[in-house]
Amino acid sequence: MQDIEPSYQWENIYNASHDSKSPFYGRKYSQTTYENDIYGYYIHPLWDYIDSETLYCKILFTDY
Repeated sequence: MQDIEPSYQWENIYNASHDSKSPFYGRKYSQTTYENDIYGYYIHPLWDYIDSETLYCKILFTDY
């Protein structure tokens, strides 16, 4: 599971940590520190925690 990464193609279009309306605004992402896990397997640090033990997400696009 740690090998599954979010797509990087969207980063030049939208970044949730830079969007003041995003729930992930201001979040600092680490490319090297694996903190979150699902069933004992660490997942890529770019996935966002959403108050679930087994569900993580990545906002790829938003249209206000």
